[in-house]
Amino acid sequence: CDTDRGRFSLDCFDGRSSCQDPGVKYQDVAAASLAPVSPDLAVPDSVSTDHPARRLRDAIEPLAMHAVWSPLVHERAEPLGLDFFMTYVWGRACVLGEPTGAVVASAFGSFQPAVIAGVYDAARGLVDRTTMVDLVWSATGESLRATLADDAGADDDAAGQLADRLLAAVAELDAVGLPLFAAVQALERPADPFAALWQACLALREHRGDIHLAAYGSAGPDAVEMNILTECWLGYPLGEYSGTRAWPED
Repeated sequence: CDTDRGRFSLDCFDGRSSCQDPGVKYQDVAAASLAPVSPDLAVPDSVSTDHPARRLRDAIEPLAMHAVWSPLVHERAEPLGLDFFMTYVWGRACVLGEPTGAVVASAFGSFQPAVIAGVYDAARGLVDRTTMVDLVWSATGESLRATLADDAGADDDAAGQLADRLLAAVAELDAVGLPLFAAVQALERPADPFAALWQACLALREHRGDIHLAAYGSAGPDAVEMNILTECWLGYPLGEYSGTRAWPED
């Protein structure tokens, strides 16, 4: 879906699933989204500032997003009929249970609501919730174990100790008004220490994301305006980030 520009457009999406046949492939999205950024891209001061909250965000972000960007997750999802976007939407929303598509779209916030609801309904029709949870948690834990063992020499003990510390912090946070965070916070600790580490980082990320939605909802901008503000703030071309949220160019 226009991966040469590193973005999606609403033209990619049909009413059944996330993209016209053969669907949005992981390899195409990864090629567009994981390319190195330009060295000339200006970095906002609030991103480069050495603040504890920012350091925590930067440390957990690659771990929390591992389920989205791990090839193994998508290798196991594709035979079930799920493309990249369906795997992302249902894999993220499955913590909520099985609400209506409108509820999922509301929780996702900055995405085009009708697209999110349609993708969610289509994915849920192909794969039941238990299967989706098992797939995402097992594949992410397995992939994270291999990645961290290779890159950082991490073992089960190290992953488990860090997961314990992060999950203890997560348990103390207030979940009122934070639906995705509350759903992850309420999950049992996985037996796999690497899956537990991922779950702890995911909880902290959803806590931040839910608060982002609350902040911009109270400030007044709508989802499109917030996506454009993100583009202006980060120096993206107009529409490049908004397109990944399934908003049409107009």
